[in-house]
Amino acid sequence: MVLELATRLDAATERVREERRAVVAEEDALDAFSERVEDLVTAGGNRPVADGGVRTGMTGAESCLDTAGSGGPDERTAVREAFVDLVVPVVPDHVEDGSPATVLRDELGPEVAGALAGEGPLTPPLRTAIRESVAERRRELDATAVVLDREREQLDGVHETVTTAVEWLRAADETPLSALGFDALRERHERLARHRERCDALARERQSFLRGTTGRDGCRVTHEPFFEYLYGETDSPGSAHPVLAVLAEFAAVCADCQRAVRHHLTSRG
Repeated sequence: MVLELATRLDAATERVREERRAVVAEEDALDAFSERVEDLVTAGGNRPVADGGVRTGMTGAESCLDTAGSGGPDERTAVREAFVDLVVPVVPDHVEDGSPATVLRDELGPEVAGALAGEGPLTPPLRTAIRESVAERRRELDATAVVLDREREQLDGVHETVTTAVEWLRAADETPLSALGFDALRERHERLARHRERCDALARERQSFLRGTTGRDGCRVTHEPFFEYLYGETDSPGSAHPVLAVLAEFAAVCADCQRAVRHHLTSRG
């Protein structure tokens, strides 16, 4: 069982890597989508109107929710198609049903999604709303990336501590307690106590981290619910809190070993 502890931390680390790759993929997809939208705007240019003038956008009284066309190209459909091509494939796990409409709503917000549901030209207010929504989602992803990087650092630290302790324990177990003298038994008991204390300290640090948040550019990620989402789909014991579970289990192993050592110490007293 002791050897499984490091393996479970490895699995948690791989889950963090997967999510980090997903964040990068989503950021890249949103960047490509933004470029596609800008290309549509450039290609559309200033559109002629019936009176011989040019239409450069909507008047101040118009809203990005207006969907009535004016004979211009159906740019809103083109935007939706670009979103389906570029963004939808990289976020299937972030939405309830994975439908393009749901992904669009979750990524860019219900107002933009509602405006893009119709047909017609891509008006200046709608272009601005799309840009702002993409920028907001990118800030959220940037904050998520920071949290994942901090989590990777924590996992690496705990993994190093547990691996070192497990290796010592395996080496120590090669010598039966019955073959150890009184001083060696006492030293082993004290060493096990130090490992338990280190586990307790790391567990306190972990709990403090879980209660915290990470902010970046005005966006904040609350740690505990995020990590429950991140690890919640795995099948390993204590899957929602792998670090705390591993630390608790290893501390329990050390406590059992201490009891065995104390038995030998008292029997020789």
